[in-house]
Amino acid sequence: MKEAETLLSLQMLQEAREAVKQSTLQVIETPVIHLPHGAVPMKINCDLYLKLENMQTTGSFKIRGEANQFSKRENGHFITMSAGNYGKAFAYALNHLGHRGKVLMPDTAPASRATLIASYGVEVEHMPSKSLLPAVEQFVKDQKMSFLHPFDDIDLIAGHGSVGLEILEEIPYPDVVAVSCGGGGLLAGVAAAIKLSGCTTTKCIWSGTKRR
Repeated sequence: MKEAETLLSLQMLQEAREAVKQSTLQVIETPVIHLPHGAVPMKINCDLYLKLENMQTTGSFKIRGEANQFSKRENGHFITMSAGNYGKAFAYALNHLGHRGKVLMPDTAPASRATLIASYGVEVEHMPSKSLLPAVEQFVKDQKMSFLHPFDDIDLIAGHGSVGLEILEEIPYPDVVAVSCGGGGLLAGVAAAIKLSGCTTTKCIWSGTKRR
């Protein structure tokens, strides 16, 4: 990640978590639940916990990173690219904060997602996936819009790190933390929070779709 070449520190993660907590975007501290043994078929005997980010505002962890992104930016005209969850959180945040914005979506994205994003008063435009980033760059150049990257952004990664810090408050020294991974923003933030908090023996592993 180009933006993440600026190394995160524990202080940056803690400051980002405070920004997320103080945000008016209503980010919540989601519960960590312990699954009973046998609830999920496994080859080893272990204690399995789930962090329920599906209960988060807008339905995913994405709002955490955005809360920190917006805390670092002034009012303006914003743009992003997303196939769904980031765009939904982006649109919610713009509506809540009173900003203008636009979401560029791949033309393969479900129409229901575009409809939901547009319902927040944000402009939506569809195009082939390969055209998304060039189009964003053109809008930034021509219309002076501010680009919020959906995963390759140090403020976003630090905001997502709040998930890791919350996990450690419930389970101080986990053996393994498994993180879903698309673009890698959540994985980067959680792994940084785990390792920088001193959990040197904790393994952070990822699961996600193969990017082509």
